[in-house]
Amino acid sequence: MIIPISNDAKSVSGHPLRGSKRVRFAFFDESGTSAKETVTVVAAVLIHADSQWKPLARRLGELIQIYVPADKRDGFVIHAVDLFSGKALGESWPPRKSWQFLEDVLSVAAISRLDFLVSFCRKLDTAALETALSGSDFSFLKDNNRRTKMQHALVFADCLSHVDQFLGQYFCDEIGTAIAEDHHEMRKIVKQIPTFFNGGSLGAFYPPMRSLVGAINFAAKQDEPMLQLADAIAWTTKRALAGMNNVERFVAALGLTESIATLMDKPMGRVFPRASFTQLSETGAA
Repeated sequence: MIIPISNDAKSVSGHPLRGSKRVRFAFFDESGTSAKETVTVVAAVLIHADSQWKPLARRLGELIQIYVPADKRDGFVIHAVDLFSGKALGESWPPRKSWQFLEDVLSVAAISRLDFLVSFCRKLDTAALETALSGSDFSFLKDNNRRTKMQHALVFADCLSHVDQFLGQYFCDEIGTAIAEDHHEMRKIVKQIPTFFNGGSLGAFYPPMRSLVGAINFAAKQDEPMLQLADAIAWTTKRALAGMNNVERFVAALGLTESIATLMDKPMGRVFPRASFTQLSETGAA
């Protein structure tokens, strides 16, 4: 059933909002969205605008001051893949130093007891995508790049829905604003995702959204440090869930060693710092 759109403030999916205080931001970033990847991940970092944003942004800035040479700090953007590969500053930066930088960035989330959520899905075959998109045109499935983009969209939708549920569970009087990286190829698809929660195919799988307001907003990663933190979390969990090497120290820095271990045989799922919400989510009670 399609919920009529009113003139009142509404959620991203067009449903009535439950909260009244617009103070929470959810920053979304992804990893594993190329056709060659075996796992697609979308991570969301939840920030209280008044009490958390500035201290976290300051700490990330301090890490840049510590690790990045003075002549390269202006406009420096934290990209987990570049820190891991050592390419962030080229030959002037030994891998052992860039790995420590990445570990310290991830530790910011654990030390500050930051709320973050991660949704993931291993590469789906045609039958699985047809089930997820019941009633849709499947001609695009023959194109591997389009399949990959659709899987990214489905994982983003899952993360978006569970962020909304998380806010309703723990911050019921707060309204959140969704902010995603301004990714040229995915912007159009991501903007359309909320419409599928209101009378669309996703409405059969997820409850109405009540805590995320308006439309999904977009920002460049260089302009928003919390997107850089979400990038590090998404990259780390993707690499861990894909069973890649040399990721244990980064997973440990996030405090997710045990959580990741329980998900290695799962085709899809979610990673939550709060065990109570994980249990509610798995039982459908959230």
